[in-house]
Amino acid sequence: MRTSSDNFARPKRPAMTLIEVVVGLALLGSLLVSLLLAKVRLSHQRIEAENRLMAIRAADDLLSEWSAQGTRIPRQSTGRAGPGDQFRWSTHVIRNQRVQDMSLQVVRLELTDDEATNHRALASVELLLPPEGQAQ
Repeated sequence: MRTSSDNFARPKRPAMTLIEVVVGLALLGSLLVSLLLAKVRLSHQRIEAENRLMAIRAADDLLSEWSAQGTRIPRQSTGRAGPGDQFRWSTHVIRNQRVQDMSLQVVRLELTDDEATNHRALASVELLLPPEGQAQ
């Protein structure tokens, strides 16, 4: 015959308590959130790397165009380049006494993305050129 204490007896196999289930769900949730954050960071890095590659191609195309046309490379100038004029290019002279002693100038070509919020250079190339007025 069964007594009332038999109804409250512990089962023979151990079961998970509600607290263990909640803790497990919290751990699983934090793991999923960290995976999603890593995926977002990776996506941003991939987009930035692709933009840098496009800027490098645009700089290469720009230098090739200037070279093929035989035009002088501008010392202090700006313009647009890249697919759909996505990038803004600028050139400026960098002061370097050792290079000036060799009768040369350092001219930096920088490409930035106008759509980016930080406007930092995606690609830059430094060229050694004769000073203005001398043959290139």
